[in-house]
Amino acid sequence: MSACAASAGIAAILPLLLGCANPGPPKPPSLHLPRVATQLSAERVGDHVLLSWTTPAETTDGALLHGPVSALVCRDDAPKPPLAQAQPVEPCRPVHQIVVSAGRSSATDTLPAALTSGPAALIGYRIELFNERGHSAGPSSPAYAAAGAAPAAAGRLQVAPQRNGVLVTWQPSQATPFAPMQLERSLLATAAGPITAGRKKSKLTPAPLQPGGKQGATSPQATLIADTHDSSDPGGMLDSGIHDGDTVTYTAQRVRTVRLTIPPALTTSRKGKRVESKASEAAFELRGEPSPPATIAFHDTFPPSVPTGLAAVEGGGFGEHASIDLSWEPNPELDLLGYNIYRADAGENPAFVRLNADPAAGAAYRDRSAQAGHAYLYRVTAVDQRHNQSAPSQAVAANLHP
Repeated sequence: MSACAASAGIAAILPLLLGCANPGPPKPPSLHLPRVATQLSAERVGDHVLLSWTTPAETTDGALLHGPVSALVCRDDAPKPPLAQAQPVEPCRPVHQIVVSAGRSSATDTLPAALTSGPAALIGYRIELFNERGHSAGPSSPAYAAAGAAPAAAGRLQVAPQRNGVLVTWQPSQATPFAPMQLERSLLATAAGPITAGRKKSKLTPAPLQPGGKQGATSPQATLIADTHDSSDPGGMLDSGIHDGDTVTYTAQRVRTVRLTIPPALTTSRKGKRVESKASEAAFELRGEPSPPATIAFHDTFPPSVPTGLAAVEGGGFGEHASIDLSWEPNPELDLLGYNIYRADAGENPAFVRLNADPAAGAAYRDRSAQAGHAYLYRVTAVDQRHNQSAPSQAVAANLHP
């Protein structure tokens, strides 16, 4: 064979050799195991525990899950530390099995009577996800809640408008241990119209009004805690954090916080490794059943309190125009606009006439229009920023000597 022929033969088979390059070691077939559930949380409310977790969208091989998976919810009534590092993750008692899809998932566990009475104790939950063949990558990390007696249900709320806010009342509880009442307030509308959802919730205690009246906007979502400085149920609270024209709805729950010790636990990581956590102490909430919602459209039509301490003295002299000077105790309202001053000639049927065109800002007034030799009666009223006017104060007599 000539060199040319040999070269031609090699050229002919070279593409075939290149097309059959070694692809490397073959990959094992996918086990189609859902990844371990994450972000498991547990909240105790009445005789129930509300569970929430994230069901992953991938398998342990990184492939997308196709279709729903089966979630086994298990409860450990008395979590204990593992006996040894080599011990496998100990299964807990199944209480529910539901079908879930990728994303946030939830379940509710109704506790047996043995776990809804007596002192607070720790209970643990885990979620295990199974494919259609009943195979799993292992249970989730545990989440814990408090067993034991929950606080009494809140019952029905009563809401009534008051000056500068809404008075929310309930049937007080004498149960021990004491559990403060917690209110959730949602803003439905303002004087300008309905509001849109989506703003973050703020946690508040009943806040004092700002000087000069309420400022800013009402929080769309807020948590308010009843004042319990003496560890007793006050039976109500004033919500002064809203504005005239607001429509709000309230729900309430009694909430007791306890501290319990979480034992070490063996868990399965995303990569299938066993991880042991350390013992720790944590706070847990026991919540009573919430109240039905109570809604109110708030309109502040309540007048300020009646001014007190009105006094009148003769003023002027030393180069100043003669006058009758009035003073009184300042009103406590923080949304106060000012005061109106009224004068009448002393007699059996005095006819009071307002002296000032605009409300006086301070708790004092100088009447320079008084005439010498006349006897007068004076009284004052308080006016708020919504122009609600109080009843008049007690009248005082004064006269300007010639």
